[in-house]
Amino acid sequence: SSNVQMLGLINSQSVALNIQSVMLSGTGYTLPSSATPCSGSLAPGAGCVVAVQFDPTATGSFAGTLTITDDGPGSPRQIQLNGTGSPDFTLTANPQQTTPLAGTSSIGYIVNVQPAAGIGAPSGNVGLSCTGATPATCSFSPASAPIGSASTLTLSNLAALNGDSLTFDVVGTFNGQTASLPVQVNLADFSLSVSPASATVTAGQVASYQLAVAPINGFDYS
Repeated sequence: SSNVQMLGLINSQSVALNIQSVMLSGTGYTLPSSATPCSGSLAPGAGCVVAVQFDPTATGSFAGTLTITDDGPGSPRQIQLNGTGSPDFTLTANPQQTTPLAGTSSIGYIVNVQPAAGIGAPSGNVGLSCTGATPATCSFSPASAPIGSASTLTLSNLAALNGDSLTFDVVGTFNGQTASLPVQVNLADFSLSVSPASATVTAGQVASYQLAVAPINGFDYS
């Protein structure tokens, strides 16, 4: 999405300031054609405004320079510009952190693709992939989801993990824009159970339960 910033110039001299040119450089920066840039002669104490539009074509940081050339001291005048391109969409996962039992072969997630706050849903599909999941494998259904919809992620081959945790990123790409979402998996090495599952207790009395801790896949810790 685009953003317009207004930059002002004031003639603090006792004589007129004659503006010769207003130039803009940097990827994504333009002077809107609908705006009236600083031009001509500025009387003492008068000012003008330059509208700078930032419309990035990709995500990331972008630098630019606004240069105003006139017949006053200190010309040319340069203003350094900095802008950050953010994606038109966001990613969320349900759940974002899981604790499956060790030995589980695969787990599933719902990945939601939503428009960024303050903008309508752009037309088009977001391509979905994973980074950092190896040796586990990711598959999405669908692999490309319209903004405002969801995709099912299946994380497989968990038995090949070297350790009991994995953090990987779900990555979405759309029209040169990229968004990522960290997802964490922690494998449980033991399970807990209680017996009885419930009990009815008279007021003033006590109830006893037996808690069992069972290792999984040969886990042994004492």
